[in-house]
Amino acid sequence: MTPSRATPLPTSLVDGFEGGVGANWQVVSGGGVGLGCSSLAPYSHGKHLYFSGCGTRQAVTAEMDTRRASKLMFVLRIGSHDHAPSCRVDLSDPQRSLDKGVILQYTTDNGVTWTTLNVHDPLDFRKPRRVAYSLPPDARSYGVQLRWWQPDHDGASADQWALDNVEIVL
Repeated sequence: MTPSRATPLPTSLVDGFEGGVGANWQVVSGGGVGLGCSSLAPYSHGKHLYFSGCGTRQAVTAEMDTRRASKLMFVLRIGSHDHAPSCRVDLSDPQRSLDKGVILQYTTDNGVTWTTLNVHDPLDFRKPRRVAYSLPPDARSYGVQLRWWQPDHDGASADQWALDNVEIVL
């Protein structure tokens, strides 16, 4: 059953962040739009969401109607091979490396509970990668939100990551 709302929820999302953080996003914390982590070429060019701050690092979409959505795609980079000061991740402790990854989750209850779609390991994302997922049936609902979240990092200007070209398509 669809709740009644004055304004219907968006059914798709395409955001390259060139115009900043807009209405597609409910929360962006620990980061913002910029050019940190260098270029995300060949998959992305220009500005992107860049996370390097203290505290919680996450990007949470506004509520969406994903009942007819099929795919979620985005570009992600966690650290870099050259350990540039604006984009590095400390992987010296193998026990903590996965904790410094970026978790993709969704909620159907405004963030009370989150379901994990995948954990992105920094070892696999030191070069930018375009990622695509089929939305599971539970994530195809009215009022869904998506979250990219890094549960652990070593503080400001450490364990940086970047997100760009987020798309949810019908």
